[in-house]
Amino acid sequence: MTCVGVIFWDFDGTLGYGPHGPGSWRPCLIEALDQLHPGHGVTPADLRQYTRNRYPWSNPDVAHTHLVSAAEWWAELEAVFAEAFKGVGYVETAAELANLAGRFYADGSRWGLFEDTIPVLQQLRDDGWRHAVFSNNVPELETNLGLLGLNQVVEVVVCSAAIGYEKPHPEAYRCALRAAGHPRTRWMVGDNFQADVVGAEHAGIPAILVRSEHPQAQRRAKDLVEAASIITARPTG
Repeated sequence: MTCVGVIFWDFDGTLGYGPHGPGSWRPCLIEALDQLHPGHGVTPADLRQYTRNRYPWSNPDVAHTHLVSAAEWWAELEAVFAEAFKGVGYVETAAELANLAGRFYADGSRWGLFEDTIPVLQQLRDDGWRHAVFSNNVPELETNLGLLGLNQVVEVVVCSAAIGYEKPHPEAYRCALRAAGHPRTRWMVGDNFQADVVGAEHAGIPAILVRSEHPQAQRRAKDLVEAASIITARPTG
């Protein structure tokens, strides 16, 4: 079958969701506290002052190419978690809590897919489209996609934890285009306006904002079915 083009898909909030829903980091920290310190009384809001703008994707202008392994990536993130746990009074168990929270989040068996994900991607693949997942995510992303069955329809996986750049950094998009073979016809579909739409359009990739709203989004779809309709109606963007 002749390839029509490549569609780059964001993952979290677009194709699937984490243990506590899209972007569910702080609930995983609470879950760690629930396990080690039942009845703790800490809320996600209590942790927010310590974790806000501390994740790699919170500062996408800053590369993290110095983190060359999954262990190094997690060590840096768990340091943020540990600081938060210390901030709410759990100093002695902060490191253990941080490790536990990371494991809760990264466990692919606890992730899920939206109902329209597999049917839409399968139909587009049958129509000649290639799929690439391009996500600001954890080092375990590709393994987790396999656990969810997406490896059956997705050919390329580009993860920020592996490349050292977060969307919408221009180098992140250059990495994605290289990984996909610099397709002439390409689209980006995601739920984050800055990371998935602005970043893509700056890289010369037409983009669709899905499952969320933004007044400046030129193309918006309520779900993947609608996004696919936009793509197939204007395959060259």
